[in-house]
Amino acid sequence: MIPFIVRPLDVLAEVLLDKTLRPILFAAIDQDHNGQISLEELRAKLQSRGAGGMGAEKVAELFKQMDTDGDGFISMEEWCVTSSPL
Repeated sequence: MIPFIVRPLDVLAEVLLDKTLRPILFAAIDQDHNGQISLEELRAKLQSRGAGGMGAEKVAELFKQMDTDGDGFISMEEWCVTSSPL
């Protein structure tokens, strides 16, 4: 397992700022390795890492913000763009 994935979510937010680590985190969430993250994959990963208290609505809202083309999946490109600092 990749060590940074098991850290608290606030640390993960900092990791997302490092563009070299974004593809690694993406691959860890993309459980079926189809090159896309589904809502269920995101929800499962967040729950398994201690963010279960986020609630289904918050996860769905986060997913919708990251799925910029509205196709129901987060692509690598969307992941990299939406996990960039503002």
